Amino acid sequence: AEQELYKREALPWIGLPLPDAAPVFGAIGQIFKTLDEYSQNLMNRVGNPTDKSFCQKLLDDANKDPVRREVLRQVKMTGGGRKSCAGPGPNEGFIIRHYAGPVEYKTCGWLDKNNDRLLAECEELICDSSNSLVKSLGDEDSLASRAPLFKSISKKYAKDLEALLDTLSTC
Repeated sequence: AEQELYKREALPWIGLPLPDAAPVFGAIGQIFKTLDEYSQNLMNRVGNPTDKSFCQKLLDDANKDPVRREVLRQVKMTGGGRKSCAGPGPNEGFIIRHYAGPVEYKTCGWLDKNNDRLLAECEELICDSSNSLVKSLGDEDSLASRAPLFKSISKKYAKDLEALLDTLSTC
């Protein structure tokens, strides 16, 4: 959009080539899907999902896809193979490589943190509050329907990412 404005106003402009971010977005989308799967399995007590097994699944899946393999990588150990205080150990994190450089993510606690659902007792207290502001924060529909114990945060992030990509595609 800015480039078109510069051209219209006959301002000097040197084009800025932008790298294709589709592989990064694809990798992030797959991370969200796998996170949901593992978080839901944890809440439903299916199998034995852990943060480390989640991380290993991400890395294994990325290694099977040549495009994703270039974007999502395993964290390199530091300190001669011993666990360093500065970074995660094997299966405790990953690196996403994108245009701005590599970004390291530690996956410790991700499965639990992905669940945005309040305990039923807390939800009930909020819904039964005499304070209208507090009561408005409650989700009475989930209480009445005895909704599942899992409410995904990463699904919201995935929807937000998709909306951002839709907006950017119109620019």
